[in-house]
This record gives sequence, C-alpha cells and structure tokens, in this order.
Amino acid sequence: MANRVTIQDIADELGLSRNTVSKAINNAGLVSEATKINILKKAKEMGYKQFSYINLPGEAPAAPPAAVPAAKKSEIVVLTGRYICENHFAASMIDCLQNETAALGYTTSIRKLLPEELTGRRLPILDPERTAGLICFEIFDMAYAQALKSLNIPLLFADAPTEIYSGRLGADLLIMENRTSVIEVIHHLMKKGKKKIGFVGDIHNCQSFFERFEALMSCIYCGIPNPLDYSICGQRYLDFENGICSQQEFIGKSLRKMKELPEVFFCANDSIAEELLQELNKMGLSIPRDIWVAGFDDSLLSSHLNPPLTTVRIHGREMGFAATHILLSRIQYPDSKYQTCYIDSEPVYRASTGD
Repeated sequence: MANRVTIQDIADELGLSRNTVSKAINNAGLVSEATKINILKKAKEMGYKQFSYINLPGEAPAAPPAAVPAAKKSEIVVLTGRYICENHFAASMIDCLQNETAALGYTTSIRKLLPEELTGRRLPILDPERTAGLICFEIFDMAYAQALKSLNIPLLFADAPTEIYSGRLGADLLIMENRTSVIEVIHHLMKKGKKKIGFVGDIHNCQSFFERFEALMSCIYCGIPNPLDYSICGQRYLDFENGICSQQEFIGKSLRKMKELPEVFFCANDSIAEELLQELNKMGLSIPRDIWVAGFDDSLLSSHLNPPLTTVRIHGREMGFAATHILLSRIQYPDSKYQTCYIDSEPVYRASTGD
C-alpha cells in the first residue's frame, strides 16, 4: 500500500513551511491566492485525501469513467464557496457520498466557486446531459442560491443562508442539529455554576450559526442573563470583511471594548474559538482558570488546542448517507415537496470548560 501523503510531504516538495501549507489546505490564515492554488495543485497531484478529485480554478471537469455510458446523467457536482479541508465535516460527508453514489454508476466532482462568481451571480457552466444533481457547501448568499434553481437540476444544500431575512430556500436542505446540542452544553455549564454566557460569531453568516445563537438565547428562560450583553455577533461582525481588520483582530478589539467579560464564550465554530483563545491569552487570561470557551464542529484542531476545546461533534459520514438518500430521491421524484433533514450532533466536553 502506498504511503499516506502528509502536509509535511507537500511542504517538502514545494520548499515551503508546513505552517504555510496547512493554512492553504485548511483555508486558515493569510496565504496569497497564487500560493494557495499552487499548494492545492500539488496536493491534488500527490493524491492528498479528497484533493485527488477536486476541480481547481481553470481546470476542466474530470471525464466520467468509461464504464458509465456517456448519455446517462451520471455526474454529481459539489459546489463550494471555500476549499473543503480535512478539518471540515464536509470532507467525510463528501467521501461517503462519493463511495455510495459510485456504486450506482455516478461520478463526483468538486467545483470551487471564486468570490467574483458568487458576488457577480455567475452560475457554473454545467453539462445538462451529464449533471444528475448538485450539492452546495458554504454557499450562503440567498440570491446565488435562488439563481442556482434556474438551472433546473436536482439541488441539495448542506447548511444554507440565514433564514431570518432570506425567506424560503426552495430546495432540499441537509443540516446538522444545532439547537439541542447547544442547549445541552449550556445546561451542563449552568450545573457547574456558570450563567454569564456570550456568543462569538456572525449570526448572519449561515443558518447553522444563527440556530446556535438562537439556542443560546432561548436559555434566557432557564435563568441566564441576556447573552447579547456578552456577545461578539450581529451585523457589525462583518466589519473585518471590509478590510478594516482580520477576523481575529476584530475579535480582539471587541473583547477589549467589552464592559464585562462573560464566564463562558460559546463560539459559532472551532476555528473562531481558536482565534478567541489566542486573543484571550494576549489579554493575560488563562483558560479555564479565568474564563471558559466552547466551540462547535469537533474539528481535528479542537482536541489539539491548549487547552483542548469543549465542542459539539458533527457526524459527517451520517450526513453523507443522508445526502445520498435525499439527492437520489430528488433525482427520482423531482416534483416532490422539499424537505429539511437534521442529523444529530453531540457535545464533547474537554478542559476548556473545566472538564
């Protein structure tokens, strides 16, 4: 069996640091677009995990296997607004989807949409004679989501634009269960004497972020103070996208403006939690001695942070099985009612909340 390709192998091939390669593959930190593309091309060339079948910008879609008749609608296209890295639950979800559908004669390709394609509402060029269905990841622009419907191709969203101002999605939706797990974590924290709990993350980013925030807000009825008094969220959270500062810098500035810090910060995902931990450390605060932090995703980095992060686990493979079932059902019954499917998640308690 061939040796498994690692991030260090890719770094050695390109003469770059492991840290730079990791940032590019995990879509984290500042790496130029040219360097990122070069790294991802090398990752694909070397067969690094799912990058062996990703379609990078400027590349033509891979041809279907000869065993699949050319006349059959045999391709499932994954559209994504960001690179799907091993840290993302979608990696295992896509892997499961690909395996399940391959047994039925389908191929799977991934198309990374460029920012200008999303903002310009430029739809991907797809072959209607080959494309059986679309699955969308990290596409949180409602106008673009609605435009995709005009392609008249069976369509499934994994997570979606925030519903509070976007209206109906008008497509099938697969999403992790957000509310119950967050409420379970909050009740766990309350039993340990913590009540002042704030949220960190842009609640307008996507439906899952909003549902996590909404779950925290509902705990007001259980006796916690208003989380908005301790949160870094809302529309102002988007300021960093306007070039004012990076997301981490924005979190740091917001922390220093707060009149009172909470006892616990619940973050919209683990990546945000990592940046928050760094900023709290810069302020001389120790976790969990001075303040507690929790995240969401149970990404690979969560158990390796200092301290290891309390989080919520998303079951990517189970979501992959569900995605296969929903999309194939839509292909077979295109006029059936749209469905929203939630896949259970579960809390994972670690040292960042004193566990």
